[in-house]
Amino acid sequence: MDRSTGYSPLNDTEVSTEIAVSSAAASAEPKDDEPTLVLIFGWNMAPMPALRKYGDAYRQLYPRTAQVIIQPDALRFWKFQGARERTLLPVVRMLEDIGLLSGATHQNPPRILIHVMSNGGLLCLSDIANMLRRRKIQSPPGTKCALIFDSAPAPTTLTYAIRASMASLTGGLLQTLLGGTLIYVLYFFTYLARALARRPTLVTREMVAVNDPAFLPWTSLATPRIYLYSTADVVVPFQSVEGHAADARRVGFPVRTVNFETSAHVSHARDYPEKYWGAVRELWSEAVGVHGGDTGAGDRADVSSVEVRIASSTAAPTLAPSEALISASVSSYGDGFVLQHSRRNGACILGFPAETLLIVGPDGGISKHIDYGQAVSSVSITHEGLLVTDD
Repeated sequence: MDRSTGYSPLNDTEVSTEIAVSSAAASAEPKDDEPTLVLIFGWNMAPMPALRKYGDAYRQLYPRTAQVIIQPDALRFWKFQGARERTLLPVVRMLEDIGLLSGATHQNPPRILIHVMSNGGLLCLSDIANMLRRRKIQSPPGTKCALIFDSAPAPTTLTYAIRASMASLTGGLLQTLLGGTLIYVLYFFTYLARALARRPTLVTREMVAVNDPAFLPWTSLATPRIYLYSTADVVVPFQSVEGHAADARRVGFPVRTVNFETSAHVSHARDYPEKYWGAVRELWSEAVGVHGGDTGAGDRADVSSVEVRIASSTAAPTLAPSEALISASVSSYGDGFVLQHSRRNGACILGFPAETLLIVGPDGGISKHIDYGQAVSSVSITHEGLLVTDD
């Protein structure tokens, strides 16, 4: 570990993404209302010293919390998915080592705070999400999670992509001009190729994916999120951020937004530190239950059935015993309910693009959890309500 910064490099392969780790002291177990891990995904070409300032701020807020800082490399947007994912393998291995990629029960379930900066940070997070999804990872029961989007997301148009890359360039005038010319050429041909192939940009795809409740093993419809942005941002338009926040609300996520009005791209923490970190604290309080909020793992209740009225015009499917659930839970969040379940055949209901069913209802006060592998006699979804009955 570098004693001057408190961070040590995580990379154990020759990759261009820089990853730094700050581990809390072994004797300093985080309190129940503190994250056990903060994952910071920096903006594209962000200097690591700048990202460590965010880590330092988190160290002030949560001194017992471990941190991982990921710095996207300059060419990330032009790499194939496999090459991008290889740069993040050390992070996945670390998550596995500390027990975040196992469905095993923990005495103190993990609490994960994810901080994403700009589209570059979103792409890094999405690459990790894709790797975990292919491995069909299950999170430990009771895991808490919250998402922070700083200056993100927005569709990567040619104009805004060039502005973002130019803003990250450092050096003299000649170096900036040469770098800017190269960036323009690369982006131009990338966008031309995607337009001819009628393929959406990477960020456009990930903007849709991050609104999937099962985007990460630790997220569900009850996972709170916050968008930190500014009207003055010339790289990521505020209209795009507000539009994505509105989409997330329609899906059913608990969403907060803070418009800093005058700060530049990824400069909100620098210009308004008290307001910025106050918003972060409030979000995390919601995630750990001060204002409600549960990742969907569910609290156990000594009841044999749960009934929840739902607001849905969808047809009323029924799961028969032959389609026994792998897992299911009903947990309260806000003034509603979330039902989450996985089925062995991987089918989904109500159009959610994952092996997860989530239904929000207007009632509250009851939680029901069905253990992994536990059979149920039926799960019925009707316009009047939801009924889960044990064998």
